[in-house]
Amino acid sequence: MHLVQILLPVRDNEGRAFGRDAFARVRGELTDRFGGVTAHLRSPAEGAWRDPGGEVDRDDVVILEVMVPRRPGGALPAGRGGGTGDGDGAAVGDRGQPATTTAALAQPA
Repeated sequence: MHLVQILLPVRDNEGRAFGRDAFARVRGELTDRFGGVTAHLRSPAEGAWRDPGGEVDRDDVVILEVMVPRRPGGALPAGRGGGTGDGDGAAVGDRGQPATTTAALAQPA
């Protein structure tokens, strides 16, 4: 099993907060697809990256985690611009470490 983290921006490119329904929809889709999800929503993390012009951009993100039997190999969108459909994207990362689970969690959905 592998732990995959999905970093979702809290606001769109115009600074407007995404509603709770948007996050609920993503949690539902991940639960349906992977059999469960852990959502870290209460204390958004701060992301920073250098844009092509050399400026540092910042974003508040929430973290969603799913367990997968193997690395997704492109099964999930990666990078900015691939996520919400509003021009903002989710970053997806696999820590590359096998994760241990209980037998109940390891069962396919």
